[in-house]
Amino acid sequence: MNKSEKLKPLRKGLGNLVRGVRPAPPPPKESGRPQAFKGFIASDDFLPEGPRTYIVFGSPRGGTTMVAGVARALGLFVGGAELNEDNNEDMLFAGRPLGEMRATIEARNQNHETWGWKFPTAGNYLADLLPQVRNPQLICVFRDSVATAQRKIGPKSLDDIGRVEWNMKRHMNNLRLLRAAKAPTMLISYEKAVLSPRPFVEAFGKRIGLSPDYNAFDYDGFLAPASYKAFAEYRKN
Repeated sequence: MNKSEKLKPLRKGLGNLVRGVRPAPPPPKESGRPQAFKGFIASDDFLPEGPRTYIVFGSPRGGTTMVAGVARALGLFVGGAELNEDNNEDMLFAGRPLGEMRATIEARNQNHETWGWKFPTAGNYLADLLPQVRNPQLICVFRDSVATAQRKIGPKSLDDIGRVEWNMKRHMNNLRLLRAAKAPTMLISYEKAVLSPRPFVEAFGKRIGLSPDYNAFDYDGFLAPASYKAFAEYRKN
């Protein structure tokens, strides 16, 4: 190699610096340790054992289907015959009259020590229902409001900025509910979960007292960003 060829990498690097181009950082070193998931906040009293009821809510198109699907894959009962297989919603809690939902809660408590349900806008009725819920564990899912607004959620009269504002107001209402409920809570970042599927599944399962079986369910495929997914398609056996 002659002197001119040896200087080529140096000239290229100097040229990038002059143009303001920063070199790509080196790939991260493998630590050999499991990656910690930093995409949720859970209160110290969030229970991994004993009789308890998990309620997954947030906002429409806000990631609650994904979280409920993972809980279901881990083994949590989230609904029977009335379960919507497309979005993991138990239709018995889909805005039904309070009396009917209280009766469902009583029946579920008799049949399941640990169970739960998912409904994105459950925050609209939880304040009235929580006194009847056995050891409620509130799981509130948060998704980027700009991304959610692009799904055209909210009143049709709203423009793009109005939809972002509408979604952020719903998040604030959910936070006020969590403050007032004084119940064990978990706040989950949808974006962080789909970026780190295995760390999320492991951390989430540990906090609700259930362990994932990767031979029985394709968690990686289920958490890959996409539209609604049929739960049954990700079962392996």
